[in-house]
Amino acid sequence: MLALSIKQPWAMLIVGGKKTIEVRKWKGCPQHVIGQEIAIHVGQKIDDSAPLEVRNRAFQVSGAWQGQTGGIIGRATLVDVLRFTMSNFEDLYEDHLNPPAWFEHGLIGLQFISPMRFPEMIPYRGQLGFFDVPDEILA
Repeated sequence: MLALSIKQPWAMLIVGGKKTIEVRKWKGCPQHVIGQEIAIHVGQKIDDSAPLEVRNRAFQVSGAWQGQTGGIIGRATLVDVLRFTMSNFEDLYEDHLNPPAWFEHGLIGLQFISPMRFPEMIPYRGQLGFFDVPDEILA
């Protein structure tokens, strides 16, 4: 299965169904990943710039989200890749939760559905971009 590393608290919000769009500064997304179930990996570092409102929402999903770094915490299906304009970035705030001030030209949104949070984090080393995780790790 492919995986994507996302900093906390954003990763917890995705697997908890509170965030459906992951914002990236990528030029695009490989078409072959659209429609696939993606393992959600949390990086070693927490995004300290995440607004308090976002951190509070993650706390509602799991009071222990801050301690979950460096592993796979769930999965979700990637269904679309959006190209952001200032207008749709603002309109889709509740789906991505990034403040309007974070907008810049060239941002894309990875749209996820059917999130599932694992009962326990599976320790695993992440990588940049999409990366392969052996199926036996997730079994």
